[in-house]
Amino acid sequence: MDALNAEMLQTTVLHADETPVLMLKPGKGSTHRAYLCAYASLSV
Repeated sequence: MDALNAEMLQTTVLHADETPVLMLKPGKGSTHRAYLCAYASLSV
């Protein structure tokens, strides 16, 4: 995590996306909201 953080902080542009998804609760048969996070960097 530290290496990823250091790499991202060296870029000039950082795109971030936080998408809500439904995740199944194990053994309960129901779902709850979870988040999928994605990052993309661009050095100009």
